[in-house]
Amino acid sequence: MNEPKSSLTASDQPSPELIREHLERVLGSDVFSGAARQQRLLRHLVERHLQGRTAELKEYSLGVEVFDRGEAFDPRLDPIVRVEASRLRNRLSKYYDRPDRDDKIRIELPRGAYVPAFVERNETPNVPEPVPVVTPPPPQVVEAAAEPAPAPAKPSVRWKPAGIVAIALLAAAAAWWFLGRLPDEQAPRFSRFVRVTNESLRCTTPTLSVDGQTIVYARRDPSGWHLYQRKLGGTEAVLLSGDSSTDQQPAFSPDGSQIAFRSEREGGGIFVMRSDGSGVRRLANVGYNPAWSPDAKQIAVSTDAFYDAAENTPDRQSRLGLIDVGTGNFRQLPLADGVNEGMQPAWSPDGSRIAFWGTDRLGNRQIWTFPLTDVKAARPVTEGTSINWAPAWSPDGKRLFFSSDRGGSMNLWSVAIDQATGEIRGKPEPVTTPASYSSWPALSKDGNHLAYVRKLYSSKLFSAPISDTPIDASAMRELTSGPRRVREPDMSPDRSLIVARIQDPQEDLVLLKPDGSDFRRLTNDPYTDRGPRWSPDGTRIIFLSNRSGGFEVWSIRPDGSGLERVTRSGAVSIFWGPDGSLMNLNAAGKVTVVYPPGKPPIDLQLPPRLYPLKWSPDKKLVAGRMARDLVLYSYETKDIWHVTSSGIHSWVDWSDNNRFAFSTDDGFFLADVKKRTVRPLITNLQKKGDIHTRFTTSRDGKLLYVVLAQDEEDVWTATR
Repeated sequence: MNEPKSSLTASDQPSPELIREHLERVLGSDVFSGAARQQRLLRHLVERHLQGRTAELKEYSLGVEVFDRGEAFDPRLDPIVRVEASRLRNRLSKYYDRPDRDDKIRIELPRGAYVPAFVERNETPNVPEPVPVVTPPPPQVVEAAAEPAPAPAKPSVRWKPAGIVAIALLAAAAAWWFLGRLPDEQAPRFSRFVRVTNESLRCTTPTLSVDGQTIVYARRDPSGWHLYQRKLGGTEAVLLSGDSSTDQQPAFSPDGSQIAFRSEREGGGIFVMRSDGSGVRRLANVGYNPAWSPDAKQIAVSTDAFYDAAENTPDRQSRLGLIDVGTGNFRQLPLADGVNEGMQPAWSPDGSRIAFWGTDRLGNRQIWTFPLTDVKAARPVTEGTSINWAPAWSPDGKRLFFSSDRGGSMNLWSVAIDQATGEIRGKPEPVTTPASYSSWPALSKDGNHLAYVRKLYSSKLFSAPISDTPIDASAMRELTSGPRRVREPDMSPDRSLIVARIQDPQEDLVLLKPDGSDFRRLTNDPYTDRGPRWSPDGTRIIFLSNRSGGFEVWSIRPDGSGLERVTRSGAVSIFWGPDGSLMNLNAAGKVTVVYPPGKPPIDLQLPPRLYPLKWSPDKKLVAGRMARDLVLYSYETKDIWHVTSSGIHSWVDWSDNNRFAFSTDDGFFLADVKKRTVRPLITNLQKKGDIHTRFTTSRDGKLLYVVLAQDEEDVWTATR
């Protein structure tokens, strides 16, 4: 190994981009897996150093800002900063001491200080120090024909049966350890990372050809989603989807002659075309994320889509199903006990099992596999509260690749697995990539090529006037800035504050004024907090959090006090009822009161299958989802108005009793109840960013507060 240089000066220090890239690699390693405190501390120290704020790296400020000790923190009485800094040094040493590390730089934390140093490796080979010559004693000379000297007598040992059994067990365990970790079952190491797309557009969901030399991916430009094909090493991207602007999620067939994909053309569904883009035909009118069976006779799909695996959608009820390639017939599969939904299936190479991800009873995103002979006998692949998704089998079926944030940031992992039984044969191991967010793994048939997506997140809060005519997106006002992600805004009943979720990458709740000022954190801890909503009286804010192990509903006051757990049986489909109580509507249509406890439920008198979103101010109308439609129900006339058929991810906020704003994946709209008309509120949104459907409105109904994501996604490849 090359010896490190001394710490760099400001003039020859690596660029901030290189340091941050290396930081994410360190934090995403198995050494830092599960070490939330050391992850937060290291990230804080590095960022403050890069920002030129090293004077702030004092024991007191670290205790307050990193470990939430509060203003009364006394380092003389509470040694948490010193303890965690020592643990951080040990983890850094453990990370860099591995002989296979090839990092160009190194992060060091000198003892007795909290300012990190960035050390660069010397590229010149080491010259070993001279080793003193020690003359050994002369060996004993033995004539070739001489008889060997008799061995010294050894004490007689009488083995007991129990000892024989113990030794046999130890030998068997040793044999299992060495034989069970043959090179073909170890986690593959990828190198030579190459960026395939560089188009300042979202490029995602890659699929590799059989020989690993051609890649097909979905690209989003201002006109919509298109499928493109590119030869690895080439520069030309070939459009495959023609005039269609709704094509996504491509998947090469096992022999590489066909591509299955999701499209909204002709009413939507799963389509199949030749690998050159010709011969497009709709196979079925249902399905997302297609996965071919090894014999190419069936395609596994999920019945619902997702935008971001980190988003928890309690009312989403995605199922898995199989499409017969010959007939187009669709057969839905039942889910195993304890599995709430099925997403993104992946077929094992021998065709015996399907891997998928979904939510468990606690709302955590997990991966399972199930045999085709008994689809309800699902076996878990992952556990815990981390987000696990995007499963992909290795070509030999001995490993399952997936995306997970278990290391602190979203990256690629793999785990040894028996595809015949679904048995896990070890702990998940990181697949290190030069990115802070990696997802959508896809492997070539020979296993030597890996394609994945690198993502850079950015989402901002904007305000837009609600006027008689639509406004252009360029006229919106930007309320938040910087790389942090702001999501899920909700206006307080008195319209004085907005609560939202922030992710940087820690997910917390924040409060800000409607003009974007007075931005402050409401929660600040390593737990995942999301989906905030004000109570109708404005005294509390409910949100989802995994601070109790699984995702549950929690409540907090706007001043940060009174943190309280509301549910104890997992995240549920909740909404604020017309009487101000927090309610749940289960699949059977039964209403229960979640908060306040003990309050009897009222009869909502809703038609079957209607999931309510929000009542009108006079409580005479309710807007909600019915299957994929956004509908409006009148208590007086019992009439149902199907406002839009694209309401599966919609959100609603009332301006008054006669108008309500709503969102879909296509934009933001205003519905007139009396005229039964719908018109857009903002045009040219695609030029500004991707829509997040959670929005809110101002007190007088004249301003719309929306979130647009300006995410960047690129396709990369890695080679073994």
